Amino acid sequence: MDERIQQLVDEVKQQFKLEDYFLKRYHIFHESREAGQAVYVFSMEWFPNDMNHEKADNDEEDLNPDGTVVIEIDFHSEALYRLVFVGGVSHPQAKDLFPSPGKAKVIDWVEEITDLVFGKQFKIDSAKDNAFRFSAAVDHIPVAPPGTIQVEFNNSDELTLFSIDGFFPVENKVAWEPFSLLPENLEHLFKQQLKLIDIPLEEEERWLPIYGIDEIYVRNQGEQTLEYVASQKENINLPLEWSTPLEGSIKEKTEIDLSTEVTLEQALEKKPHPDNEPITNEEKQLVIKRTRDFMRQEYPHDSGKWTIFTITRENGYILSELRIVQANVQIFPRKIKVIFSRDTLIVTNYIDNKMLLDMFAEYKESDSEVISAEVAFDKLKDHMTVTPVYLYHPNEDMYYLYGKIDSNFGVNATNGEIVHLDGL
Repeated sequence: MDERIQQLVDEVKQQFKLEDYFLKRYHIFHESREAGQAVYVFSMEWFPNDMNHEKADNDEEDLNPDGTVVIEIDFHSEALYRLVFVGGVSHPQAKDLFPSPGKAKVIDWVEEITDLVFGKQFKIDSAKDNAFRFSAAVDHIPVAPPGTIQVEFNNSDELTLFSIDGFFPVENKVAWEPFSLLPENLEHLFKQQLKLIDIPLEEEERWLPIYGIDEIYVRNQGEQTLEYVASQKENINLPLEWSTPLEGSIKEKTEIDLSTEVTLEQALEKKPHPDNEPITNEEKQLVIKRTRDFMRQEYPHDSGKWTIFTITRENGYILSELRIVQANVQIFPRKIKVIFSRDTLIVTNYIDNKMLLDMFAEYKESDSEVISAEVAFDKLKDHMTVTPVYLYHPNEDMYYLYGKIDSNFGVNATNGEIVHLDGL
């Protein structure tokens, strides 16, 4: 075993008192975490010593028996990302090593294990049934992109899960300011965000037209609006048109490799994750051209029916997302994702969600709306919210205060009734 790997294994074994376990296998993954943070994750699977080694070797590669401990840490900083006791069978010394499921004790332990400060960097979202969920925050104000922490216990009050995902703000990267946005001063933005959307009703197998507020963020100072996207995503909104089809097609789709596993040498090099690189203008223009050529081949009769919505980096590839142009906006729009090799920018595969949408093919078309947008807006006025949120700006590596314009309610466009959107 490599010296660096052995050092990490020995430190984890000592920290979590794993004398009753043996290391079955380990992997290193390169992950692009939220807010542009890329990390190398060292993942270990520890089996109980009382499990027969021969039997363990004959088990399926990815099958972990009850009592297995899965531990994931940052390869470089050694920060703990995940601690899982498979099957809810916790450590024999769980009550000595970990907290009991009391809110105060769990918060104290999370602070200790993460070096985060409760109230300033994370807040509690829920605490019930021996399960605790926390989220990233700035002085109890939520942040985007989100960060989450989960802590769970079994029926014997023994820890069975700790996980931390996403990004948590640090003090010198937050532009603190008092929140000053009020709903009554932002009616013009609410009106702009009022949309008529068709929502499927599964039990009745029909579409229902609903007026609702399309979420958007507005800057606390200056009132600039922002449709927030956490990844390296370029908004395009370019209609695709052509006069003639193009011969040829993707004869064989290349299987998409979503694995993020890397070698020890790659982890030691500590290269940035490719998903965090900005998309250059040259890449954008070539992706647009080849997306149009792809559509001319695979959907030759669809000129003018599609728009390139975004171009983004994802899982080591570059994707262009297309959305169909349609009169009625549906909550599940028709989409095509064209997948390009990051290095050659050649189309390697594509995903069309038509198969998913075919399940709604027999749904009855929505009734004509009888309620105007003006009437719907008047009905929704008292149900509109402006919630403070700190948004991360990757170009500046800073968090700025915004108000999230939204509403949990909508208006049935066929009869004017106010409905709670979670109930649909």
